[in-house]
Amino acid sequence: METALSGLRTRGLAVRITGAEIRVPKHAHRLAEVFNLGRRESALLAELMLRGPQTAGELRARAERMHRFDDLAEVESTLVRLMEWQPAPLAVRLSRPPGSRETRYAHLLAGEAPRRRPRSALRRPKPPTRTCSANWHRPWPTFRAKSIASSANSLSSARPSNEICYTLVS
Repeated sequence: METALSGLRTRGLAVRITGAEIRVPKHAHRLAEVFNLGRRESALLAELMLRGPQTAGELRARAERMHRFDDLAEVESTLVRLMEWQPAPLAVRLSRPPGSRETRYAHLLAGEAPRRRPRSALRRPKPPTRTCSANWHRPWPTFRAKSIASSANSLSSARPSNEICYTLVS
């Protein structure tokens, strides 16, 4: 953490607060002063850094404690100012992913905006619900009452116990 803080201090984005009554070193950010940001811009950038890409409606609701936006038009105009910031933009409008109704915005303080992965890449494979020590698996859809009896009879000689293990595979 000290390495990250020293990197921010060299860029002028953080300062160490010291004093006679302060026993533990404290740090403060100077993002608003360095970039000459107002309360609106600071609130939106803080939410984008904290939660990642968001819609204008999400930003309005979540940034309300830092700055109260009157309507979505005010949020969007502030986002446009951040996208047109000089010398370099501080925010970007992301392309709308398929199936979503609203566009999302991201900050550019850490470099390039995050790229969206396809929905198929976001799905995690479901683990089997039960396995056995002998690694004998039988897919659930082929489970039948008759096959239980025949499997138990055929396996009773091969395995020390008559336990049959089924794995639920989706």
